[in-house]
Amino acid sequence: MADADRMQRLLRPMLTIRAFEEPLVLLLGGREKHLPLEEMAREAARRCRGIVFFGEAGPVLEDAVRAQATSGSPALRRVRKLSEAVEAARRGKARASA
Repeated sequence: MADADRMQRLLRPMLTIRAFEEPLVLLLGGREKHLPLEEMAREAARRCRGIVFFGEAGPVLEDAVRAQATSGSPALRRVRKLSEAVEAARRGKARASA
């Protein structure tokens, strides 16, 4: 993967989160890309009201966000597919997953 492409993949979620002033429900997932996640996870834990994780990368992303969690962190939920993530976000079901 070219360095510019790698940087774009790293920055895209953070820029999306920062583009909104109000708390949002974020869908995070897809394929595992083996990218550093700490800064994105910290930003998501700080600014989102809910996060729904999906796909192959879902567990890795969830672990990264949980590592940054504080008492005021967002509700978290993990599902298998993007369509399930969209439905969970639409219904406001970004609740803690067990």
